[in-house]
Amino acid sequence: MPVRFANVGGFSLSDFDGPVRSWSSLLPLGWDQQANLEQIHSYKAEVALQPHYMQVHTFDWTPGQEQVHDLEGIDLRITPVAGLAQVYKIEINTHGSTRYPLHYFGGVEGRMQWQDVGLGPAWLTPGERNLFNAYQQNKGSLSWRLELDEQPEQISVYLVLPEAQPSARREITFISPEVFARDPEMPPLEQHYLFGPPWQYRGKTTLDFNPEQPAMLDESGQSGQSAQAVLPGEWSVACTLEVTDAEPVNGHALEWRPVDECREQECDNLYLHQQQAYELATDDGEQRYFYGREVSSRLSCQGVPQWVELAYSPAEQPWLIPLAALPDVDREQLVSEFLQRYRFYDAKGEVLGLFGPEGRALPLNGTRLADALVDGDRLRLGGRVSRITHVALGAEPVIHDWTLSFPSLP
Repeated sequence: MPVRFANVGGFSLSDFDGPVRSWSSLLPLGWDQQANLEQIHSYKAEVALQPHYMQVHTFDWTPGQEQVHDLEGIDLRITPVAGLAQVYKIEINTHGSTRYPLHYFGGVEGRMQWQDVGLGPAWLTPGERNLFNAYQQNKGSLSWRLELDEQPEQISVYLVLPEAQPSARREITFISPEVFARDPEMPPLEQHYLFGPPWQYRGKTTLDFNPEQPAMLDESGQSGQSAQAVLPGEWSVACTLEVTDAEPVNGHALEWRPVDECREQECDNLYLHQQQAYELATDDGEQRYFYGREVSSRLSCQGVPQWVELAYSPAEQPWLIPLAALPDVDREQLVSEFLQRYRFYDAKGEVLGLFGPEGRALPLNGTRLADALVDGDRLRLGGRVSRITHVALGAEPVIHDWTLSFPSLP
């Protein structure tokens, strides 16, 4: 297709688990190119892995004066801002060199921010001016405003230089993110974590669980007339809660019912709760407040649930886990129940969530494990799996009985 592009920015980074990711922002050159773009099905290109090294240039600082330096063909100019003793403008022009500066200067302390390069006609809109400046910066015209805490003795500039030759080359084809995500042989585009983004759940207080008294009266607003039990996730799948002695209410027996977190609000169930709440209610769910009665209950477990490391060596595609590698898996159980028994960790120790065959995060509560499998026998995780743990039960059974006393109406 007769379409030319201008690269207006991009960057590459190496993930903690190895792969290098690269982004580029391209703008078509010319007028009325949208029709041509819509006809393009895919893009082919050659990718080159270009090793780089860093070069440091250090200069003495002269307060209040303009400073000009030649960094082997790259111009550095530091200009004091009139009327502001501690504020300077730093300009770098690479003149199209393959070398480029890091956006960091050593030896100085203070605050630094981008400045427009000041080019382009005055009638440009703010959005157009941002694109214009991004294009100019990509061409090597860079400018910062530096506000110092104190005058330094020296300043260091860090230049990144490419090696003479790429270390590897490969022909590649660009496809849409949707097509990429549907292919289970491809690594996840983004990490998907079991409990949500780590910065949201990390550091939250863990449940102080006492198996001898797992339930208590809820005194949050009904004067102790309701009851709730909260179990850690692994206890909720390994144990049962049952009412052993209580008078029926209007002909309905009492039972411990799991609390549906989405009962009173919309939620997509993409993340797993680390604990399961239960409420005492009649078997039809209509009555949850009780007066002037005692209710005896029992917590029963075959053994104390414990997280145990599973023998596992990361494969070539560590986001795909054969179901046969996991002991005692029931394909008919819900994904939420399965994930309360197994934990899949990445190299940073974060717990990974599960993708479905289409490469999207699964609704946990309404999906059978059998429907989440790739090719009927593999799990697709939201990241590269480094280790696996699973719940194992201790040898001694756990049985605890307790009684709750509900006060009468005043």
